[in-house]
Amino acid sequence: MKRLLIIIMIIAALAAFAACGAQEEPEAAQTPVPVSTYDESASLQDDEGGEAYTQLEIGFSLAGVGAFYEQLVLDIERECGEMNYIAHIKTAATVEEQSEHIRNMLSTGVAVIAIDPVDVDALEQVLAECETQNVPVINIIDSINGLVSTLIAPDYISIGKSAGRDAVELFGSSDGNCMVLKTDYASFTMQLMSDGFLEEIDKDRDVSLISEHFCGDDEESAYFLTKAELLKEGSDINFIFAQSEAIGRGALRAIEELGSDIKMTVFGGDMTLISAVVEGKVHSCIFFGPAQLANETVFYADRFVKSESYDPPQYSELRIEAAQGSDADDYSGQGGLHAQIIGG
Repeated sequence: MKRLLIIIMIIAALAAFAACGAQEEPEAAQTPVPVSTYDESASLQDDEGGEAYTQLEIGFSLAGVGAFYEQLVLDIERECGEMNYIAHIKTAATVEEQSEHIRNMLSTGVAVIAIDPVDVDALEQVLAECETQNVPVINIIDSINGLVSTLIAPDYISIGKSAGRDAVELFGSSDGNCMVLKTDYASFTMQLMSDGFLEEIDKDRDVSLISEHFCGDDEESAYFLTKAELLKEGSDINFIFAQSEAIGRGALRAIEELGSDIKMTVFGGDMTLISAVVEGKVHSCIFFGPAQLANETVFYADRFVKSESYDPPQYSELRIEAAQGSDADDYSGQGGLHAQIIGG
């Protein structure tokens, strides 16, 4: 009987303990759990070791290589530093890689993402994820076919027109026989530049397009295609419009090897080509500045961060300039990897 009484007391004690645990469990469940490490109320840490400061990140998903992009990265980092943001910059070679980069940026809690698309038609799904997470998307350089907050890019038709005016000014009183070295067949920016070029030379009956080739963005392809075209029997090409820096460099190599006096206008402003303008080997370089692009991108990103209701312009046009003749010296002395615009 005594043993039974002891067992009953032990069971009662265990039941009481379990009841206490059950009563405490709801209180533990009410403890707030942070859903993100992203701190929207970040502020500078004071000099005396006050509240820790977590800088906000702006994501930049880029899609190119070369002097322009190398200078752009430097300019982005400078602009972000001056505005007290962290620049999260990734460069992708494929759509899959770019989508992975963007998803990684979303997972780390970036405030805004700027995207220079590898493929303008292949980002719909990842853009939808940005929208779901309320992360604004700034589209730069090449227009994405999808929902974005704003587009920052130059007027590519105007770039083509500028090259066309060069051809007309040089050969409008004689015979201008033009070759256009294009980028990718499916590129919208290529088509806009080509349309602008044709629109301008069609105004003068003495200037015509007699040859065009797609080079991608490959220097070697441009070199071999230009050389083969100029070596054709009876070739009378006297003007080339090269639609990218790499294409321009390749065409320039072919022109120099053959000792040709062909005039060339290039869309691009890396310092190799700017120097070639100074030396009279290239007629003109048309370009937009990476510093201007970085400045505008970070400016709009900052507006998005500071106001959830911010309504940006649908399109912000980047200024284009041309390094030509004696003016090229003003650009060659800038000291960067790529020319920057001078005009306001």
